[in-house]
Amino acid sequence: MRVLVIASSSGCLTYHFTRLSIGLKRAGHEVTVLSGPGEEEPDLQKELLEAGIEHFQGKNVDAKRGLGVFKGAKDVARVLKAKDIDVIHAQGGTHA
Repeated sequence: MRVLVIASSSGCLTYHFTRLSIGLKRAGHEVTVLSGPGEEEPDLQKELLEAGIEHFQGKNVDAKRGLGVFKGAKDVARVLKAKDIDVIHAQGGTHA
C-alpha cells in the first residue's frame, strides 16, 4: 500500500512521526512523508532517507488560517501529483 504520512502537529519532522513511518516501511508499505521544515531531533530526515522513505517539505503544512491554509493544501497536492497514494495518514491538529 502507498501511504502518505502528513505531520502537522508541530510544523516539523518529529521523533514519533519518523518511527511510525519507518515502521510502516518495514511492514512492507511504500511510505512518503510530508512535514514542515526542521526536525525535533537531529538526523530524523537522514533516518527516513536511510530507510528508503521519500520526504517532502512544505512551509505551510501546519498553517491554520488565511492564505497559509491554501498554500498548505498546495503542498499536499504537489505530493499527491508526484506519487500514486492509496492512503493518507494525517497526524496533528491541522490536517487530521
